Amino acid sequence: MDNKEMTLKQFIDSNHNLLSALAIMAAVLAFISSMSIKWIGVALSFLLVGGMIFIWLELKQQMPEKKHWRLFLFHYVILWGLVAFILYWLLEYLVFWNEFIGVPIFFLVLFWFANTFGVLRQFEWAKNLFGIDRKKNGWQKLLKVVYVGGILWISLMFTAMLAPVTAFILNVIKLNFK
Repeated sequence: MDNKEMTLKQFIDSNHNLLSALAIMAAVLAFISSMSIKWIGVALSFLLVGGMIFIWLELKQQMPEKKHWRLFLFHYVILWGLVAFILYWLLEYLVFWNEFIGVPIFFLVLFWFANTFGVLRQFEWAKNLFGIDRKKNGWQKLLKVVYVGGILWISLMFTAMLAPVTAFILNVIKLNFK
């Protein structure tokens, strides 16, 4: 597969277990919305959507750099299908998300800011500053704690700004697309 493009059939053959799990979770998620005990449906749907996101991330990681155009389109069909499921899920349980939309936003922002450390690891000055790949002294340990605390604080500030806007946008979408 070094110089050849991976075809859709080859991708499905090598990842059919992940694709099957994704499809099963989507089907169960659709079934859960009709449960009579709503709070259990909300909790289970949260877990299932989280599982679907993890499976999609794993599928994305399995995606080769060189791919046939059908596989390229398939990748985006799965992505936008997952986005549609998440949007439906957010709108279906909007009463819940109006109160708790900050939780996933916080984790997304935290993940985004925490990944900057991976970028910083490439620079020699950052390796020296943080004591990466060597024994850390007391100042470097303190700097790491301050860095992590700063990322948490920045994530909370971004969440405080984004959560009300996101809740408002979701409410507008639900009102306009009933």
